Order: sequence, then C-alpha cells, then structure tokens
Amino acid sequence: MAVSDEPITSANEGEFDWLVDIIVTPKLGVNDPEGEAILHGLHGLGHRRVTRVRAGQFFQVALVAVSETDAIAAAETMCRDLLANPVIQTYEIARAVRVVQSGVGTAVTP
Repeated sequence: MAVSDEPITSANEGEFDWLVDIIVTPKLGVNDPEGEAILHGLHGLGHRRVTRVRAGQFFQVALVAVSETDAIAAAETMCRDLLANPVIQTYEIARAVRVVQSGVGTAVTP
C-alpha cells in the first residue's frame, strides 16, 4: 500500500484546521551527545556563556479538530503513541493555532 500525502480526513461541519507545534527533548539525566557536540562547537566559536545545550526535535502537525483543546489532546496522544519515547524523552505542546483559509491565502490565528 502506497503512502499518500493526501489527508485521511478533512474538516467537517464544526471542525477546523489546526497547526500544533511539538518539541521533543531528552529527559534530564539522559545522555545527549548531540547537545554536547553543539555545546563544544559553540564554545569553540567563542560563546563561553553557554552552559548547557539539549538537542531535540521539532514537529509541526497539521490536523482537523473541533477546538484547541481537542487539537492539543490529539497531539498528546500522538506524542505518547509515536513522536516521543517516554523512557528517555519528554515533550511539550508549544502551541496550537487555528488555520484560516481565505480566497487570498492561508493565515493562522494568534
């Protein structure tokens, strides 16, 4: 079965398009070699005030939901199911914004 870029669902009556920003980082105490390499690189470039770097992943997920609460709940489920490994990573839902479609383009609500 081929994977499609087409959405599985589209907004129905009462549903809206949302963008949810998710940040996944290693838990404190978990080895973070990428963060350490970045820290050493920054020090090598003269940025001596930097004391720690935690490297992680940023996801921006477009989804359909009836409300901000519903969009955030869906993102939480995605994090638990796939996006974050709860043994070694933590995640944060940074924001959820409603996408507004118009005849002249797309905008997000603040």
